[in-house]
Amino acid sequence: MTRTTGHLTREEERVLRAIASGADGTDRQRAQAILSWASDPDLDRAAQASGLRLAQVRYWVAAFQRSRLGIFPQALMARERGQPALPAPHDGPAQAAEPRGEPHKGDAGVAVKKKARPRRPRIRATDPMAEALYKILAFHFARLKKLEGAAFEADEEAVHDMRVSIRRLRAALRIARPFFRRKVLRPLQAEMQTTAQALGAVRDLDVILTHALRYAERQSAGEDGLKGWSAALQTRRADAHRALQGHLAAKRFVRFRKNFEAFLWEAKGAARAKTDSPVGPYADPGGLAATPDAPRVRDVIPVAIWTQYGTVRAYEALPKPSIEALHALRIEIKRFRYLLEFFESVLGKRARPMIEFAIRTQDHLGRLHDTWVAAGMLRTYVAGEVLSQGGDLTRVAAYLSELQAETETLRTTFPEIWQEFIGRPFRVRLAKLLSRM
Repeated sequence: MTRTTGHLTREEERVLRAIASGADGTDRQRAQAILSWASDPDLDRAAQASGLRLAQVRYWVAAFQRSRLGIFPQALMARERGQPALPAPHDGPAQAAEPRGEPHKGDAGVAVKKKARPRRPRIRATDPMAEALYKILAFHFARLKKLEGAAFEADEEAVHDMRVSIRRLRAALRIARPFFRRKVLRPLQAEMQTTAQALGAVRDLDVILTHALRYAERQSAGEDGLKGWSAALQTRRADAHRALQGHLAAKRFVRFRKNFEAFLWEAKGAARAKTDSPVGPYADPGGLAATPDAPRVRDVIPVAIWTQYGTVRAYEALPKPSIEALHALRIEIKRFRYLLEFFESVLGKRARPMIEFAIRTQDHLGRLHDTWVAAGMLRTYVAGEVLSQGGDLTRVAAYLSELQAETETLRTTFPEIWQEFIGRPFRVRLAKLLSRM
């Protein structure tokens, strides 16, 4: 293709100019930044020309170099090219998005929209573990890349979903440890932890801010006692989002993406190597070899799920667990749930009620932790901001009391759910489920 500059084809330049002159918001700014960069590689000038920050320009230029015009919405591209808009593509064999754990879910008058549960990667009990892990990791890494642009632009839902994708990748890598080299996994795990922290800093503030705003909406007309608190949260959220943008635009994260893609290529090769001999005493009906050094899903996963359930049950020894301990328990329940979800196609329909109950338990603990953190942050805000400036504490105190009451309610009602989760009927159902593998 002929390029009008060292960076753009003629068609790319035409489409970018059309977007820069006719589109709205960030799409227009992205196009302006790319056009400026194409004529002059000075990114500072591209930032001035587009109105974006330097970190945003750096990120979108790098994204354009990878995906070209794919950085723009499909409907916009179809319009600029004079084509009929295509229906939104299916996300592929996705797993259910993780509940947001917002403490206001049960508020009166608040509709909670439940997402449809998409399909998942198809895994069989006779698949070698290397192949199953490749399918899981490849799917969630593709999800992560798809969400990255929207998360960079502060989309609240994308930040949440990208954080979930990171969590699922980390959970899958925990299972992958015996099957892949540690020196390859460790740097990937470390970078995902850093990315999860950057996403979590934004997402946690989104949850706390939304709870505060909905509390204010329920109060009498003219309620403004929480304006200072909401403004403080919004400032923190903006700071956290700028830090997230810096992380996603940094060379370190770009290198992580390349390293993960190289790892997936290696994982795919390992999976193929384990399935090259479809004959012999260890051959599977599906044509995939299962040798003693290539364990199958049915050889590994029942033990892994039961072991993780045992890790969860160990918290039974704590008669009065602290909030911190309950948060750690939530993480272990989440890992248990992810194992069930990863291999739900193998476990069958009976796994779904158990997954739903794990989600319910995890969600309860999530709301408990969110309200507890919000109350702690509000107390710090009162001590550092309101008292020093002599502000009115009446409205803030009322909200703090509600947070504390909600925290206590969630804490006192958890044992009933917990006893059902660790009780004999649940254990029997889980044992029967795993035995069918």
